[in-house]
Amino acid sequence: MIDRERLQEMLNIAPFHRWLGLEIATCSDQGIAITMPWREEIVSNPMIGSAHGGVLA
Repeated sequence: MIDRERLQEMLNIAPFHRWLGLEIATCSDQGIAITMPWREEIVSNPMIGSAHGGVLA
C-alpha cells in the first residue's frame, strides 16, 4: 500500500488539485479521505451557495 505522504505527492502533481487545496486526510486499506477547504471561487450558484459539480466530482 502507498502511504499517505506518497499519495499527497501524487495528488499535488496536478496544478488544479494544488489550487483546490486538496489534502489526503486518511489512508487505509479500506480507502482514502480527501479534504478541501471552502473557496468562494467554486460557487456555481451564489443564491444558494452551492459548489460546482465538477469540483465535487
